[in-house]
Amino acid sequence: MVATSVLDSENCRISCQPYSKWRDKLLPIIQKTAENNRHPFAENVDRALLDSKAFLFLSEDGFVALKPFDGDKVCVLFAYSFIQGATMKYQPEIESLSRKIGAKSIVFHTALEGAFITLCKRLGYRKTSQQEHISTWVKEID
Repeated sequence: MVATSVLDSENCRISCQPYSKWRDKLLPIIQKTAENNRHPFAENVDRALLDSKAFLFLSEDGFVALKPFDGDKVCVLFAYSFIQGATMKYQPEIESLSRKIGAKSIVFHTALEGAFITLCKRLGYRKTSQQEHISTWVKEID
C-alpha cells in the first residue's frame, strides 16, 4: 500500500499504524472532540479508518487521520495532539506524505477559531468556505 512506502524516510516522526489496533483508545478522543466542537464528524472518521479509506499516523505527541481523495488531494480528517505546537511541528511531514502520493493540495474542516486560524494562515492555508461554525481550509503544495 502507498502508506507503507511513504514511511521509508528516516526523517519521519510519524508512523502509519493499523487503526483496528488503536481504535479502543482513539475513538473516545475523536468522539469527545466532535462533541466539544459541535461538529458531528466522529462516525465519518471512524468509518473511513475502518474501511482503509483513510490512514492513521501516530506520533509521540498525538495522531492524525489522512484521507486521499479526488486523485490529487489529501484531507486531514482528524488531528489531535497532547502538546501545544504539534500543528507547526508535524505540518512538514503531513505535506511530505501528501506529496509522496501525488497530492497537490491538503484540505481540512474545523470548528476551531482564534489562534489556530492565525496559525493556519501563517502555514499557507486559505479559507475556502464556511457552513455555520465549520470552516474549510486548503493549502496548495508543490
